[in-house]
Amino acid sequence: MPCLGSLLLLALWPVAQEPQPAAERVQPTAIDLGEVRVGAVVETSAAIFWGRPPGDVQVEVELPKDLRPLSQRTYVREQDKAVTDLGFAVPTHETGHFERTIPVRRGDEQVAIPVSWTVAPASPGGSRILVADSPFEAYSTDDPATFAVWRALVATNRFDVDYRYTRKNVRAFTAEALARVDVVLVGESSLRDISQGDVDRLQGFVCGGGRVVLCANSFFVGTVPAANRVCEPFGLEMVDRESRSPGAVGDVHRDPLTVGVEGVSAGTRSPTRITDGDLARSLVDLPILGGADPFVAYARTQSGGEVITIGAALWWDWISEAPGNARLLRNLLVRPPRMR
Repeated sequence: MPCLGSLLLLALWPVAQEPQPAAERVQPTAIDLGEVRVGAVVETSAAIFWGRPPGDVQVEVELPKDLRPLSQRTYVREQDKAVTDLGFAVPTHETGHFERTIPVRRGDEQVAIPVSWTVAPASPGGSRILVADSPFEAYSTDDPATFAVWRALVATNRFDVDYRYTRKNVRAFTAEALARVDVVLVGESSLRDISQGDVDRLQGFVCGGGRVVLCANSFFVGTVPAANRVCEPFGLEMVDRESRSPGAVGDVHRDPLTVGVEGVSAGTRSPTRITDGDLARSLVDLPILGGADPFVAYARTQSGGEVITIGAALWWDWISEAPGNARLLRNLLVRPPRMR
């Protein structure tokens, strides 16, 4: 019975599987942490934007065993759709180049997040830096190429960077975190959401001989008042307004911190007012109508501690605007170890 045989053959033939729908998008599209040092604390995060409302569907994350989970939260975004924030830390105990993929599913939606980093040997005597929030954070950008200039700065200057970000009930500026470093670079959400305890510890870090670099402007709402909580006792006050002069090149004042710096610019920024000329001074002035405003300002304490303000909250984007911007940040982050 040839017809019956054909039916049996069709029944045994493997049925083609329908492709699983992908999530709407993941941000960033990939996490490229660049070069880090042995023993560094490296925290990062991603956001997955789902195509459906939250409902009762659970999010399943297959985190590789050597990645340490930090946080996971799913909530409602615009159009009543769901988004999942996923935070984790990568291992840095051995040298080498590492690549991982994190599969994430929610019902029939799925996404894969590529993660890569290179662990290099520690550099004796090099700058130890705490960066918060980590630029490698879910809501910084969706394009990992945005951080190319920063990754090059870290690798070329052999910076030893701890990347930390503030999350629920976990602060970036703990006593333990500050004890590891000589320079703290603060911007974005970690500055906007700063606590009084954070302010006290950062001021204590300065009085103990450390350097704090505050990056803020009125575009990133809340960062300027927060920066002032840290810097006002040191003769600096950021102004919560936006100045614009696209394409304008700043007046760079001669100082050890501005050696080799040319062509500093910032299309949109917030200025700093010098309130104590004995402690503080301007490093870079940018033109405004009828004058100029300090864009980068500096204060030094009797203990050797330093506070620097930069009128750009998204510092990792600002350094891509002009070569002089990157050189200036490089100078601000190069510092010999402080006395402990």
